[in-house]
Amino acid sequence: MEAAQPKIIVMSEQGFIPQQMAFKKGAQVELIVHNQGKLARRFVIPGFAVTSPFLMEGEMASIRFIPNQTGSFPIQGATSHTAEDPLIGSFVITE
Repeated sequence: MEAAQPKIIVMSEQGFIPQQMAFKKGAQVELIVHNQGKLARRFVIPGFAVTSPFLMEGEMASIRFIPNQTGSFPIQGATSHTAEDPLIGSFVITE
């Protein structure tokens, strides 16, 4: 079986692009997170304890994880300034 290509997700002041992504339970997810916003942000998936380092404007990070449950899980782009103003999106994990 061929490895899946990394998916790119962009963070900016306007939100995530794309805002929602779908993946399969038990299959490795590989993301390239690109911060195109002015503020330093980290990419967070609380339901899977996934957190990137803080990314400055223009920086990218590679994230890999294997979802072990199904459902809809929020993703966040938290700034270093406040946890009260995160970007919000979601990952949908199916069987």
